[in-house]
Amino acid sequence: FVRAAGENVFLLSGLVDQSCTLNSSTNFSQWYTGPVVNFLNGNGLVELIQSLPPDPPPAQFYRCELLQ
Repeated sequence: FVRAAGENVFLLSGLVDQSCTLNSSTNFSQWYTGPVVNFLNGNGLVELIQSLPPDPPPAQFYRCELLQ
């Protein structure tokens, strides 16, 4: 994860045919479900670029939640 030029950039890895959601929180107690990420290609890597809102929160935390 890096924040650059008004965007969050994530590099995620997983097994081919796995899916997860990239969830976010500003306080570790309330989590917001993010986009679904599908690992479809042969190396299991996904680059996800997310635009930031005009006034992003000062701190934000992320976690991937594996989908069944």
